[in-house]
Amino acid sequence: MKDIYLLLSRPGTVVGNAIKLYTGGEWSHVSIALDENLKELYSFSRKYKWYPFIGAFMDEDIEDGVFGVKTETQCMVLKVKVTDEQYALVEDIINRFRANRHAYGYSILGLIYFILGVPRYNNYKYTCSGFVTHVIEGAKIAKFEKHGSLIQPDDFMHLDAEVAYQGLLRNYRSSRKWTQRRMGPA
Repeated sequence: MKDIYLLLSRPGTVVGNAIKLYTGGEWSHVSIALDENLKELYSFSRKYKWYPFIGAFMDEDIEDGVFGVKTETQCMVLKVKVTDEQYALVEDIINRFRANRHAYGYSILGLIYFILGVPRYNNYKYTCSGFVTHVIEGAKIAKFEKHGSLIQPDDFMHLDAEVAYQGLLRNYRSSRKWTQRRMGPA
């Protein structure tokens, strides 16, 4: 058994605030990580931290980019237990996106379709939630009842997962070090 991590966040950007206002949810963004320290963190998000209208498949960094600027970002980290086979599938799916990142883009139309409640079918354009759903379903970890383009960040809270952390994103790594020291030998 292995773990993957889902980072649900609320950076407080204009676009994020609009998404949160529309959905009525707690979270406006979701990313997926292959490690507890969130070093291998992926999503579809803005390409440039100061310009929200160009998005892409991104290797995210909780200390840089939008997260580095928005230091009051609230988050919840979900720890999802997966089999070795599911973990390998997650890695494979993400590696395909990494190898072909130039082929993918952020689905601005997907946001419009989401607002209208209409599924958007496009294998090369994703929102953050659509991408994470694609990975979760592709790795056979869970199956959602609605189309991936209609999933919102709060929907991931219904997965069989453990809340590993909730609070300011900037404090996440230091809280993990404290937990590891506390649990280590006396």
